[in-house]
Amino acid sequence: MALEDEERDEILTLTDSQLAQVAAFVNNYPNVELTYSLNNSDSLISGVKQKITIQLTRDVEPENLQVTSEKYPFDKLESWWLVLGEVSKKELYAIKKVTLNKETQQYELEFDTPTSGKHNLTIWCVCDSYLDADKELSFEINVK
Repeated sequence: MALEDEERDEILTLTDSQLAQVAAFVNNYPNVELTYSLNNSDSLISGVKQKITIQLTRDVEPENLQVTSEKYPFDKLESWWLVLGEVSKKELYAIKKVTLNKETQQYELEFDTPTSGKHNLTIWCVCDSYLDADKELSFEINVK
C-alpha cells in the first residue's frame, strides 16, 4: 500500500533524526544476487578436487561496509560467509569468509567431489550483520 509522505509521517510519528536513521539503514541494507559456475560439471569424478566459482552481485556498490545498527557496541564491518554443502547427508564441502565491497565479485571454493551418484548441493551466502540478507542456491550434480 503506497502512502503519501504526509500520511506516512503522521502514522509513523518519527522525528527527523529517526527518519534519517531509517533511511540510512534502508539505503545500506545489502541486496545480493548469487550465481555459480562449475567447470566440467558433466564429467565430475569422485574424490577429485573441484573448483566452483561463485559470483555475488549487489544492487549498488557500497560506499563503505560500515553496518548501520545501534546494537553493536563497536564499529562493525559487514562480512559474509560462503558455504557449500549437501543438506541430505549433513556434509560441509567448503566455507570461506568474504567481504562484498564491490558491486560484483567472484570467489572460488575448492572441494573434493563426493562419491559417485546424484548429489543435491547447496550454496549459502550468509551475512554476519543483517537479518534476512542471506541467499541460498541449490543445484544437482552427477558424479561418475
